[in-house]
Amino acid sequence: ARHGAHFHTVYRELFVVRGEFTTADGTVFKAGCYSFAPPNTILQPIVSSKGALVYVNFGGPLDFVPADKLKKAS
Repeated sequence: ARHGAHFHTVYRELFVVRGEFTTADGTVFKAGCYSFAPPNTILQPIVSSKGALVYVNFGGPLDFVPADKLKKAS
C-alpha cells in the first residue's frame, strides 16, 4: 500500500527479517536492521522493489495519522 508521511501516537519498533526497503530520504533498511520511532515521529513513505518481510511492533493500539495533523509546538 502507498501512503504519505505520517506518524503514530505510540512508539513503533521495526525489524527487517528479509529483503530490503528504502525510505523517501534514501535510507536503505536491509535484513537485520532495527528501527525505533518514539511517539509522534514523522515517518516517511517507503518503497521496496523486490519486497521485504518486516516485523512491526506498536506500543499500543495502531493509529495512522497524516503528518500534516501533527500539532506544532508553540
